[in-house]
Amino acid sequence: MSTQPTLPISPASQVQAARESLLKQSAFRGFQYASIAAAPAYIILTLVRRRPLTVNSTLAATWTGGLTGAAAGYGTAYWNYKDLQDVKVTEAWAMLAYNRQQVRLNDYSTVGAVIGALLIPAVFYKRVRLPHAVLGGASLGAGAGAITHYWQDAQEHRSVSNLPKDHSSPIAKPAVAVPATPVSGERAT
Repeated sequence: MSTQPTLPISPASQVQAARESLLKQSAFRGFQYASIAAAPAYIILTLVRRRPLTVNSTLAATWTGGLTGAAAGYGTAYWNYKDLQDVKVTEAWAMLAYNRQQVRLNDYSTVGAVIGALLIPAVFYKRVRLPHAVLGGASLGAGAGAITHYWQDAQEHRSVSNLPKDHSSPIAKPAVAVPATPVSGERAT
């Protein structure tokens, strides 16, 4: 059985990979926030201006809003991390990589984007252009996945706050004291 030699990774390339991972995560977070806000903002703006509201234009505004949010997230992260020390970049990456809430948010948002990219073109097949349907559906789905994560997180925090303050078990304690086990040679009474 032969093993392939592993190539050593220099610390500089590890820091660069961590920095790139932070930039990608920030871009994805900007996409998630913009995906939540783009469609309602566009609908309100269109109704206030008293212009015709179409599904095609709403989907186009949604994915362009998501793209703008991703670019803003990436630019903000680049500005924040460009002069950061290597140790701090690695620490920030480690905090992000092991953050269960962030991983769950990314998972829900990704699953929502895939479902939205498949479902919206199927529902609005003849009424919208295919690129707007796929990209806008992905953006709507990513926003819906992020909202689902935030909703479930709020529900979990609400259920945790309803626990007793003494952190005792909610299982009822026996009303009768259980006698201790007799030591060998003694008779139980």
